[in-house]
Amino acid sequence: MGVVDITETNPAFFIVTALFVTFILSMFSLGVLRMFQGKRTQGVMLIGAGLIGIAAFVIVIASGVVTL
Repeated sequence: MGVVDITETNPAFFIVTALFVTFILSMFSLGVLRMFQGKRTQGVMLIGAGLIGIAAFVIVIASGVVTL
């Protein structure tokens, strides 16, 4: 494995992707945690929020608001 060159990456794209990935993964992990705690409704709602985050990310990338 070599060093990855990210100098060609748009800073706005990097920031938006980092924020969305952080949001989506935290919603999924909190959802799973709540389900293990026996709070099924909250867990399902948090996982649903993660799915909404995925849809929002796809819309933002597909609309061209942030260029690759």
